[in-house]
Amino acid sequence: MVNDHKLLSKLFKENEVYEGKEIKLKVDYALAHDGSMPKIIKEYEDQRLDRTLPFGHLMHVTFDHCFPAATKEQRNMHFAIEGFCTNHKINIYNNGEGILHQVIADKFGEQLSDKVIVGVDGHVSTSAGLGAIPFSISPSEMIDVLVKGYFTFKAPSVLYVELQGKTKENKGKDIALEILGAFKLNGLKDKAVIITGEGIDGLSVSQNMTITNILGEASVRTTYYSNDTELLQHQIKPDLVIDISKVESLIALPGSPDNVEKISNVSIEKITEVFIGGCTNGRLEDIKEVVTILEGKLINRNVSLFVCPASKNIANEMDKLGYSSIIRNSGGVVLSPGCGACSGIHQGVLGDEDIAISTTVRNTYGRMGSKKAKIYLASPKVATFAAIRGKI
Repeated sequence: MVNDHKLLSKLFKENEVYEGKEIKLKVDYALAHDGSMPKIIKEYEDQRLDRTLPFGHLMHVTFDHCFPAATKEQRNMHFAIEGFCTNHKINIYNNGEGILHQVIADKFGEQLSDKVIVGVDGHVSTSAGLGAIPFSISPSEMIDVLVKGYFTFKAPSVLYVELQGKTKENKGKDIALEILGAFKLNGLKDKAVIITGEGIDGLSVSQNMTITNILGEASVRTTYYSNDTELLQHQIKPDLVIDISKVESLIALPGSPDNVEKISNVSIEKITEVFIGGCTNGRLEDIKEVVTILEGKLINRNVSLFVCPASKNIANEMDKLGYSSIIRNSGGVVLSPGCGACSGIHQGVLGDEDIAISTTVRNTYGRMGSKKAKIYLASPKVATFAAIRGKI
C-alpha cells in the first residue's frame, strides 16, 4: 500500500503517522459494564490511588451481563459497582437500559461521529458504525485514561476493505463473516481496519454497526468507515474488495467465527436452540426481518427460540409495532435486553446436547454454556428459518 496511514494521520490529528509511532488521543467517552467493572475496580485498588478519578465523568457503565442478577454474588457485585461509580462521578445505567454499545448509540447517536471511544470490552468497535473512532483497552489502561483524560498507544498497521455495489437486504452479518473468513482472526488482530467504497452508502447504520461489532471479535486495534476520496485516491488497491450485491448467506461453523462456509454448503439435521439479538443483531432492523418471516408461523416444536433486543428503547419499539407478540405467538421468547445468553451466564444457557444457531459474535466451545454444545453463527434471516424448520 502507498500512503496507507494518511487517513489515520487525519483521524488522529497528527502530521504524520506510521506503524509503531506513539499516539496520544484525547478521550471523549470511556465505556465498561458489569462484566468488566470488577476488574477496573481491582486495578484502581491495586494501584492504591486513594483519590477521585479526575475524568470519571467520561465513563459510562451499564448493567447488562448479569442483569437481572442470577446469583447473590452478582447482586453484591452490582452494589459495589454502584458505590464506585457514585464516588467517581461515573455515569451508570442500572435499570435495564440494555447492552452497553446500544445504550450509548441510543443516547448519543450522531454525536459519536469522529469521537474517540475507549472501553473495557471486546466489542467497543460497534460504535464505528456511528462514525466513532473506537479502541478496546485493558483495565489498567482504563484507569490511566480516567486519571489523565487521554489514551496512549502505538499506531497499528492498516487494512483497507472496499465495499462495492448496492443491496436492499440486511446483509451486515454476512458481510462481516466474509471479512472474517478472508483474513481470519489472526490476520485482523491489532490492525486498523478502514472500510471504504460506494457500498457503505447503501448500508444502514444498523448494518454498519453489525460489521464493526464482529471485527471486534478479531481484536482489531480500531476500525473506521471512510469515503474521504481525497485521501483514498492515493491507494493502489484495497486489501479486500466485496461486492455486497453478490454476498451470499454465510454461516460460521462451531469453534471459531472465522470458520466460515456458504450456507448452501452446510447441512444441519437437528437444531435445538436459536438465539437472535444481542449487541450484534438486536436492533430494530434485525427484529423486523425476524417477524416478517415468523408472522403466522410456528417454530419447530423441538427448538427453543430466544429473541433479545439490544436495548430498552428497541424493546419498547418492538412492543409498539406488535413485533413482541408475533414472536411470542410463534412459540418464541422475548428476553430482557442484555448479554447473559451470549456470555453463557443466564437467560438461555446451552446444555451438553444443544446445537444452536446464534446471531451473536462468538462460537467458541463453552461460550454460551456447555463446552459440549455446538454453536453456529448466522444472520437473523438464516436463524429465523432454522427456528421454523428445526434444521438447515
